[in-house]
Amino acid sequence: MSLLNLLFPAAKKSKHPDVSFGRYTDAYKSKAQTDAFNRSLELFEAGERMDAYRSFLSYLKDEKVDNITCREEENEGVTTLHFDFWQGSRRVTGTATAEKVKAQSRVALADDLNVGFLRRLMEANFSLKFSRFALTPDNALSIHFDTHGVDGSPLKLLYAFRELAIHADKQDDLLLEEFKTLRPVEEAMEILPLPENEKKIKVKYIRQEI
Repeated sequence: MSLLNLLFPAAKKSKHPDVSFGRYTDAYKSKAQTDAFNRSLELFEAGERMDAYRSFLSYLKDEKVDNITCREEENEGVTTLHFDFWQGSRRVTGTATAEKVKAQSRVALADDLNVGFLRRLMEANFSLKFSRFALTPDNALSIHFDTHGVDGSPLKLLYAFRELAIHADKQDDLLLEEFKTLRPVEEAMEILPLPENEKKIKVKYIRQEI
């Protein structure tokens, strides 16, 4: 052992606690998920759109946290995939058929159609590449995406869903804070306080790392 090692022994590495830190992220995909995405691209190129979308949803699904739910519906010979997932406090719902893919997320409810936030959303639409803000019949501000099946590649859906989900989760807080005529939508994820024992574990681990 060298003199430096004797004078400055290495600090013991603390064991990472088996709890989640911060928000959930799907940045790290398993090999099975990556294989599902590659398979979805191959199926889409082969014209098997519904199988391509099934594989694409398998790519998005994380079995550890069950982050996305989907079901199939058959009606008059047409198969429809219904899916939904959460991004922060916002819920994204959508459908996929061989002819069209749609997704949307409700951001806020408007008691009055204020020019200020309507202009804000119109300006935001110019910067969006795949989705757009719109008003529903019950005056809910929502963000929408749709595409025809012929150009609904899983790669396009990946970027479109990402854009839609991030802007939905970001804009709800910003708009509700600035415009008092807006109200939260009912389909918001409930934010629960952390249990005391989990707080203690996290504080202890962070102090050790510092």
